[in-house]
Amino acid sequence: MNRSDMEIRLSATRYIWGAFALTMLGLMSTTIFGNSLGLSHVIIASVVALAAFLGTGMIWAWGDSHNSQSVSAESIARKQKRGSVERLADEIDSMSDDDLQRLRMRLSGDVREVLTTSEYGVGDDGELMRR
Repeated sequence: MNRSDMEIRLSATRYIWGAFALTMLGLMSTTIFGNSLGLSHVIIASVVALAAFLGTGMIWAWGDSHNSQSVSAESIARKQKRGSVERLADEIDSMSDDDLQRLRMRLSGDVREVLTTSEYGVGDDGELMRR
């Protein structure tokens, strides 16, 4: 959600609740000056309050579970990606010079060269493993 979208939503929310406050003020003034609180006042107040609440929910997409799930899925994926990069950087930092050299050779060389050495083998699941 970009900044202008957020500003539009905030502005619309202010208008909704401002209109709600003015309506409630009008209802209270008719009750005070009319000296009676009728059923119509209660019904109008309830309908306006429900409309303000639902309008705010529609603006902020409270019921849109797809939108919230996609946002949370994106943030989780971003955090996992960031975590895996940090873990990889930590692992590379902790490697010895010999291990780094072997890694460079593995990354730049042919895979068959790595598989033919006695130091590495292929596990039952097909994963390259150090023996």
